[in-house]
Amino acid sequence: MKMVYKVLMAVFILLSVALVALPSSAQFGCGGPVAYGAPQDCVATVSCNVPVTTEVPVITTATVPQQVPVTVPVQDACPVTVPRVVVVPETIAVPYVRPALSSMTVPVTVPVQSSVPVTTMVPQVYTVPLGGGGIGGLSKVAA
Repeated sequence: MKMVYKVLMAVFILLSVALVALPSSAQFGCGGPVAYGAPQDCVATVSCNVPVTTEVPVITTATVPQQVPVTVPVQDACPVTVPRVVVVPETIAVPYVRPALSSMTVPVTVPVQSSVPVTTMVPQVYTVPLGGGGIGGLSKVAA
């Protein structure tokens, strides 16, 4: 009885292996004729990101010299005749302050427009047909 059990188990294992292995070996030409046709409607897609750099305007500030008018006090003297006890008059200078116009250069902060480079990535997709008599030309697809 043990021998029959062993033989039946061996047959069962061989049939299981055959059921699993034979269909998969058919694609390699084992176990029967296999016919392959030409590929149909094969397309490869290539995707990539293209860097695009643009100049973006920005507003910054800059300090520039600016000439502005200012009024400054200037000391001057004016002759005044003052009588003395003596009969001889004497002329002396009397100081006084008068305004005078002048100009000076002061720093002024003003807005200035400049530009900085900004790089962005633009996705690009290309399709390549693979069927027929070789690889066809590239055709760009809008991303």
